[in-house]
Amino acid sequence: MSAASDRSESSYLRKRLEREKAARVQAEELLESKSRELFEVNQILERSNEQLDEQVQQRTSALQAQTQRAEDNASRLNSAVERLEIILTAARAVSWTYDITHHTFRVNGGDTSLLQFTLDEVVDFKTLKQALHPDDHALFRETFSELSYLQSKIDIRLRFKDQDDEYRWFALSAVMSRPEAHDPILLGALIDVQEHVNREEEAWALSNIDSLTQVANRRYFEQLFAKSKQQAQDLGTGFTVGLVDINEFRLINESFGQRTADWTLQALADLLTDRFEDKSSIARLAADEFVILFNSDVKASQAFDHLEQLVTSIDHFELNNGERVAITLSAGAACFPYDGQNFDNLLQAVQTANQQSKQSRFSSPKCVMYHPGMDVSRQRDRNIRQNLHRAVIHDEFSFALQPLVTKDGQWLAAEALLRWTKGPRDCSTLDFITVAESCGLILPIGEWVIKNAIQQLGTIQQIKPDFWLSMNISPAQFQHQDLASTIQEAAAGTEVDLSRLAIEVTESLFLDDLTRVQNSLDRIKALGCSIAIDDFGSGYSSLGYVQQLPIDYIKIDKRFVDQITEHPESQNIAKAIIDMSHSLHSKVVAEGVETSLQVEALAALNCDAMQGYYFARPMAPEQFLAELKQNSERFVTD
Repeated sequence: MSAASDRSESSYLRKRLEREKAARVQAEELLESKSRELFEVNQILERSNEQLDEQVQQRTSALQAQTQRAEDNASRLNSAVERLEIILTAARAVSWTYDITHHTFRVNGGDTSLLQFTLDEVVDFKTLKQALHPDDHALFRETFSELSYLQSKIDIRLRFKDQDDEYRWFALSAVMSRPEAHDPILLGALIDVQEHVNREEEAWALSNIDSLTQVANRRYFEQLFAKSKQQAQDLGTGFTVGLVDINEFRLINESFGQRTADWTLQALADLLTDRFEDKSSIARLAADEFVILFNSDVKASQAFDHLEQLVTSIDHFELNNGERVAITLSAGAACFPYDGQNFDNLLQAVQTANQQSKQSRFSSPKCVMYHPGMDVSRQRDRNIRQNLHRAVIHDEFSFALQPLVTKDGQWLAAEALLRWTKGPRDCSTLDFITVAESCGLILPIGEWVIKNAIQQLGTIQQIKPDFWLSMNISPAQFQHQDLASTIQEAAAGTEVDLSRLAIEVTESLFLDDLTRVQNSLDRIKALGCSIAIDDFGSGYSSLGYVQQLPIDYIKIDKRFVDQITEHPESQNIAKAIIDMSHSLHSKVVAEGVETSLQVEALAALNCDAMQGYYFARPMAPEQFLAELKQNSERFVTD
């Protein structure tokens, strides 16, 4: 091989080695570059992995926290539901929904024992209505109808039946809810407010109802009056008010005690409620005063008749403890607007009428309708009553004595007639006795009469031992005093012969409990006293009580004597009384004898004794004693 070839081959090999070396260097640089890039990528990947791990960890932590929060929320929700159930149960309430479209009701929770529906039971309107109080149907229907149209809020009270089938008061509240894709519903609660209503009713009753008698009190009655007044004015009509009270109620309290007095008031309230509740409103004004406000459709004449029947039909009460208490009632009536255009004026009018009723009760118990002329009489009675209080304290009474005589003029006895020595000039004995009976002063006055009549009889017996004296006793004294004991005490320490003392009573006494009256009369008779019926024929005349009671004398009322010579009827009545009395072994005295013709007529009828102006007018005790002595001496001489 030539050198040129060798050089050429050597050059080729050198260049080849150089290229290979360059390629190797380039490859190494490339490898180094790629290695660096790979390293950097690895670092980036590592950093990315680290960031990813961190993000995963964060996300995991966040998810765990979110999960925990969800669990906490779920727990709190469950607790809230449980607390709501506890609160609803403690508050005696239920939560409910009402589907307006389908008219269905459902209880969702709470104290389901309050209603007749179970939890989640769907109740239609008909079933719901059956559980609702009939008086609340209209309110429920109107309220829910208004809500569906006006979208207002419900807040009402009504009554539902509970599981014991008893109605209870509930406060019903609700709001409208319109869930998406659902029909509108009402969400609400029913809260049992029965105890609250009871307390409200108790508070109302304390303000408006008399606690003893359970009828309206004065405060509530004034409200009822105002309402009736407004209605009457609107309609151009009127109404009647009546007032009823117990005569001498104060004496019942003093004689029998507070408890019996309270029972008596309760008995009267029950009686008035039983008789008048369907036609009036009844209230207790004060003490024993009960007022009756009649409905506008009750005419004044009808109201008067009802009150009249009440007054004339009641003479005692059977109390809850079995005790029997004798009572009489007085009643007055007045009309709006004629007798008074406001409460005070009308009440004053009806009280005036009631006072007039009291004054008539011993002769003929009755209701009295007010008229304007009564105001003058009322003022006069008020003045008499005020002066009588002074008279009792200062002993301003005396006697006038009028003899009872035979047809030939012999004095057999005398009647002690009460006189008020310092009373008003125009005030008769009947006037002040009537007032005294109406206000209770008749009792101390009656005690004065008994004491002084016995003293007077003692003086008379010193002149004529067989002479007897009579005195009048008010029916009120029989009702509220132990007369036998009073007479016995007045006679104690004296030498008075009580067999010469006669007790005169009026027929109105026998309107009382006849058994009690008989017991009282029997005790008086046991002291030796005689019993006489005064003014026989003027009131409640009955052969029955004359037969049953220990009656010694009957005094014929002056009305029959006045007409005995002019009217055959009066003569026949007088004859019947005399014959009846003699058949029962009772003697007869004719009152008000004023003429000789009357004396002759009565003598022909075999009347035992007479009394009147024909023989002698009532006279002062000193004059009477002098006349008695002369009369006795004259007949002894004869």
